[in-house]
Amino acid sequence: MKNDSEDENFAHFRFYEKTGRCEFSFYLDVEIPDVGVIKEDIQAARQTSDTISSLLKHIQNKLKKSIHDKFSKDGICIPTSLRGTNQDLQGTMKLGTLGKSLSDGKTVMFSIWGQEYTILYNTPFIKEMKLLPILFAGCSIKPKFYPPFIYINMSEFVWYKSKDKEHWSEVGTGFQYCIQKGDVDHYLKLKCTPYNYVGAKGNISEVISENRVICMGELPKCPFEDRHKFTKKWSNNMELRIVTYNILAERYTAIDGNYSYCEPVYLSMEYRKQLILKELLGYKADIICLQEVDIVHYHKFFGPKMRENSYYGVFRKKGNRLTEGLACFVRRNRYSLMSSRHLVYSQEVKKKQYSHIWKHLAKNKKVADVFLKQHTSLQVVVLVCPERILIVANTHLYYHPDANSIRLLQANIATIYLDDLKNFYYRQCKTDVHVIFCGDFNSDHSKSLYPFMIQGRIHPKHKDCLQVDEHGNLLLNHKFHFTSACGTPLYTNYTPDYKGCLDYIFVEDNTMEVKQVIPLPDETELSQYNGLPNKYYPSDHVALVADLLINNRNSW
Repeated sequence: MKNDSEDENFAHFRFYEKTGRCEFSFYLDVEIPDVGVIKEDIQAARQTSDTISSLLKHIQNKLKKSIHDKFSKDGICIPTSLRGTNQDLQGTMKLGTLGKSLSDGKTVMFSIWGQEYTILYNTPFIKEMKLLPILFAGCSIKPKFYPPFIYINMSEFVWYKSKDKEHWSEVGTGFQYCIQKGDVDHYLKLKCTPYNYVGAKGNISEVISENRVICMGELPKCPFEDRHKFTKKWSNNMELRIVTYNILAERYTAIDGNYSYCEPVYLSMEYRKQLILKELLGYKADIICLQEVDIVHYHKFFGPKMRENSYYGVFRKKGNRLTEGLACFVRRNRYSLMSSRHLVYSQEVKKKQYSHIWKHLAKNKKVADVFLKQHTSLQVVVLVCPERILIVANTHLYYHPDANSIRLLQANIATIYLDDLKNFYYRQCKTDVHVIFCGDFNSDHSKSLYPFMIQGRIHPKHKDCLQVDEHGNLLLNHKFHFTSACGTPLYTNYTPDYKGCLDYIFVEDNTMEVKQVIPLPDETELSQYNGLPNKYYPSDHVALVADLLINNRNSW
């Protein structure tokens, strides 16, 4: 990203309220006798609890290092000061107090080597701006950027294209641009002039795409289409078809080194989401539970596309704050939505019904710190159709391979919550209530979570329980008679780093019968690839699909 230097006559003080952090920046262009010319953007970061003296000392130290590195000179005197209307500001003044003065409109000047700067407060500034690495004609694009103090609706965005990155022609304006067929084989450039809420203008920034625009072309024939041979008909009467699928959020593919074996074109969410949609629709499912759904792709793509195909959807951000989360789509003509719920395990654990867990965590700071930092969530939809109520739970448990005890606690909170919910609706409606619990549990069947889910209990002296309470007093159990609808397949996740079963559809075997499991790709098929995702598989997971028969009999 190219960013114009800060204006030469101004210094900028920016205060980040959430973190208590402030930044001070200015452009220095000065000739120092016996040293040379310095032309440099200077940025200094401090906490608002720090003092003016601390800030000035930090600036001096940065410049001394720069002078030493460039000119091999040491011991240079760097005179600096901050001055109000009539006098220098006291060095003991807190930077938070300085920020308050600036926000109140008071004039403060910064001086260095005799150069004077007027300090501006919270001017808009584009700290980082990127375009997606792969751009497809026909897709919309908008920048990913970190823009402190910017009001997007007042800011100016201009899009350009070029074949050589030298001669540019304007193609559009606005924060979002729909890439045209005529843009194929061109680079794109975005130029942004930022403004804040009061109309103050920031410095112009621009970013150029890494690659030229390309055509997506026809989607390939994919192995999941062979699975569609088993789902040609819709279910009816007392049967239902359910899918659970971790579709791999875009935010995790953007981390350097992740999925480097996958060609960037096929790692692009613009490509993958087309395959995911085609795969999902081909299953003709009644209920679809997804994990790692990017919020922007839910609202702009999956939500609208599924509505066009007679589904309604519910989305919840992970931990109520991340840009990815859990989504559930339900076939509109089969089930009505009675209610939708969402809980975050780390926020739920202190409630009364989980006191048997919290009393142990309160005595184990190490485990409690890990547990309470997680954004892991449970999404629940309560569905109704004639003669029965269906509670469908969707989760994505904590990922760390050594966190079996954390996942156990999360699963126990979920099962207690679901049991309470089941009893509530049975008392209210006096009809059959069935529970399905599915998702990415991040645990293979050899670990403690799977037998806990199936058997309804775990021995308190199991090593994973002892990590929470070393005396063996942690009692975890639930009342469900669960079975894994798809069993324990060899692989539901397939990457070079890990190959195994992490995903499950748990159903009550005393009220539901598994009629069909849609065959998963076998090892012969998967071993052709370094890993998933790739051109033919849009995620690092594969979908679980099962046909269930619901028996209308109460289990109370």
